[in-house]
Amino acid sequence: MPISEHQGFHADFDASKQIINIKNIRSLSEQNQQSLVDRFNEFGFVILRCEDAAESRADLCALKNLLGESTPHPRADQDGIVSIDPSDQAIGFIGASNSEHLLHTDGAYSDKPEKIISLQCVFATKTGGDTILASAKSAFTSLSSSLPRDIHTLFDGDALLVERKGQSSRNSVFRLNADGRIALKFRMSDGSASVTPSAAAQIAYLAFCAFFENRKHQIQFRLEQQDILIADNTAIVHGRTAFPSDEKRTRRRLNFDASGPLCANLSLGFVAP
Repeated sequence: MPISEHQGFHADFDASKQIINIKNIRSLSEQNQQSLVDRFNEFGFVILRCEDAAESRADLCALKNLLGESTPHPRADQDGIVSIDPSDQAIGFIGASNSEHLLHTDGAYSDKPEKIISLQCVFATKTGGDTILASAKSAFTSLSSSLPRDIHTLFDGDALLVERKGQSSRNSVFRLNADGRIALKFRMSDGSASVTPSAAAQIAYLAFCAFFENRKHQIQFRLEQQDILIADNTAIVHGRTAFPSDEKRTRRRLNFDASGPLCANLSLGFVAP
């Protein structure tokens, strides 16, 4: 069966369409797995709403059986999980704060970023801390039209330098894969990462930043406790709104190399219009 192509989306998209209600990951049925594949392939992300919260950490780790090996991170534990919690006070990581986290792809400071991300909601705030997503395909489509002579600069191997706490990567923003699909790697300077575009890529890069910062191109929603967001890190940018410093908010981050058995049927990246 041919793999379907991601559709772009904007602020009027209803993220609740992407929710799949399940008992837990460990007992995911074949029908649930097919629903995950179908919704992921259509828009590049899916939300698993888990009924059973008894062993939520083990449940998250069970995704490795479907999506592959966990990818490295400086703060990951032995299971590859990163706790995203302002009480951790991890200096230099904006995720470990209550500040707004600008839209980005994970691993932008690495030459081999993860392909699939997951975020599990452990504790949700009463106000703020909403998840924000935007579509790389929508951005590429828009800016191919408005900047047809500049967008190609983002495919240059030295288009963007991303640095954070001793980690750095100078690479392209867009990469053309062997299957003809385009993969994104993106970050904005946000007080944690330092981002420097090349002179040639500066116009197109700043236009992409402006596109993603525009609320008209973002969807914003709240993850409920035990929800797990799974997204294509090569086609979807993610971030979050700020939240009060006196409210508890905890997420578990576990990302994958897309080597798992389910990934043969997943659409990663996007096709240029």
